[in-house]
Amino acid sequence: YRKKSIEKIKAEFEYLVDKYKPELIYFLVDTFLAMSNREFDELKELYMDYKIPFWMNTRAETITEYRAQGLEDMNMLRMNIGIEHGNAQYREKYLNRRVSTELMKNAFNIVGEKHYTTVANSIIGMPEETRELIFDTINLNRSLPDQVDATGAFIWAPYHGTPLRDLAVKKGYVSE
Repeated sequence: YRKKSIEKIKAEFEYLVDKYKPELIYFLVDTFLAMSNREFDELKELYMDYKIPFWMNTRAETITEYRAQGLEDMNMLRMNIGIEHGNAQYREKYLNRRVSTELMKNAFNIVGEKHYTTVANSIIGMPEETRELIFDTINLNRSLPDQVDATGAFIWAPYHGTPLRDLAVKKGYVSE
C-alpha cells in the first residue's frame, strides 16, 4: 500500500497539466477512494483548480453520499467499482473481502443518481468457484440499478504472491 502526499500530487499535476494539457486523466490505482475524509477533502480542493474529466477504480465500501457528490463536483467522468464476486461467503473466504451484498448495492444506488458513468467489475473462473457461484455474480450484476452503465466479468489470473494462486497451485489447477 502506497500513498502520495497532497504536495506531491499537486507538483505532479502542475507539471503534467503544463506539459501535456490532458483532456482526460485515468488514475491508475485499484482503490482510488482508500483515503480518509480529510485526505479526500484536500484532494478535492486541489483538483477543483483543474476539473479535468477523470476515470478511476474503487471499491463499494469506500463510497458515501458525500464522496459521490464530491467526485461529481470534481468532474469525474467514470467510476469503476470492483464487485469481484457475487457471493458474500466466497468473497470473505477466498478474497478476504468482508463487505455485504447490501452494502455493494447501496454504493451503486448512491452513485446511480450522479452524472458520471458507473461500471461494475467482476471476476469469474476463480479456484473453488462453481457454476452456481458464477451465477451468484451474474445475478448480483443483474440486480444493480439501471443507472449502472456497464458490467464486466474478467477471467481470474493467478498472480504470483496471492493466496488464490497458492490455492490454485495446491489444488493442481495451475503449475508452480
